Amino acid sequence: MWKKININIQNIKGESDNSFLIAMPHNSDYDGFCFWHPKILVREGLNSYALTLSYTEEFSFRLVKYGKGKSNRRDIISEKKIDAEDFEEAFGVMSDNIKEPIIKDEYETHIPDEIEAKETKVLDELKDNE
Repeated sequence: MWKKININIQNIKGESDNSFLIAMPHNSDYDGFCFWHPKILVREGLNSYALTLSYTEEFSFRLVKYGKGKSNRRDIISEKKIDAEDFEEAFGVMSDNIKEPIIKDEYETHIPDEIEAKETKVLDELKDNE
């Protein structure tokens, strides 16, 4: 089952032809880490400063921390792997917006109460005499 989470557009730290480099939230246990996510799974979000990331429960996210110096800014200095649950928890710190798509069977159908029919009269001037 596909899920979506909204992130702030400021979390995008880089881009390649096929993916975005996304920073983890500062308030999470993974501050300073980032991950690459396929562009095809990133869409416009709820407003102009939000994006939605799509993923499934089976996803695992490879988090990397790059060096901050001039000579090692492209070097991976630390790496972690987290599952979808840890990912949701980390972004839940920033925003409580994890969404799962609604499945058609989950819609509630409202059936209104039956209306009692009343006798009606038609005015003579409205009758067609033909």
